[in-house]
Amino acid sequence: MEIERFATREAFRHFHRTAPLGGRPVINYPENGVDLYSDELGFIQHIDTGRLEEWAKGNDVVVYVKSLPGAFIHPQRSLATIASRTEKKCWT
Repeated sequence: MEIERFATREAFRHFHRTAPLGGRPVINYPENGVDLYSDELGFIQHIDTGRLEEWAKGNDVVVYVKSLPGAFIHPQRSLATIASRTEKKCWT
């Protein structure tokens, strides 16, 4: 039983270090942000953060990831919020 407890503690310790994918927690999302949804049901398996960052820089936006790998997604769950770095720009 002690081995299982140790393994569980280590797994959670690892999860808390890696879960944010190198990001920072967000308390308030920007008002000019647009939520991104999926038409599909399923579990997120992977997020290519490098490609996502490259796309965001190329489009002058900030992407706030709301659903991490392992999360169950459905059409009513926001995957991310995309916000322009400039107030005037609108994403639809």
